[in-house]
Order: sequence, then C-alpha cells, then structure tokens
Amino acid sequence: MNPLEWERKHQIALILAAIVGAALGVVLGYFVFAAGGGASLNFSFWASHPIRYGVVWWALFGAALGAGLIYISRMISN
Repeated sequence: MNPLEWERKHQIALILAAIVGAALGVVLGYFVFAAGGGASLNFSFWASHPIRYGVVWWALFGAALGAGLIYISRMISN
C-alpha cells in the first residue's frame, strides 16, 4: 500500500489532510497549554516559540493523525 502509487487525487487528499491536521494540532496544543495554566500567553506568542513550548510536536501529532486517517480510509476502501 504505497502512497506513491495512489491516484493523484488521493495523494492530494493525503497532503491536505496532513496540512489541516498540523494546523488543528497546533490549535489543540495551545488549548492544552492554556488549560494547564499557561493562559497568560496569547496564541501568537506561543506559536512563535515552536521549540520552547512544543508547538512542533503538536503540529507533527496533528499531521500524523490527519494523514493516518486518510491512509487508513484508503486501506479500508481497497
């Protein structure tokens, strides 16, 4: 089940799901950060320090989740 052998529309869906997942992962990460007592920082400051506050990890988590959902749905449909 190699994604490089998929139809073009499925490859584009995989990439878009990863991008949207990364964006939603960053937003979710901020909500978790704010709920944990970091509410004094606004979103733009939090997102501008990706290493210090773990923004990169939240983005990677969201991208993996989004792409994984498309990959699994493609595997089920075949």
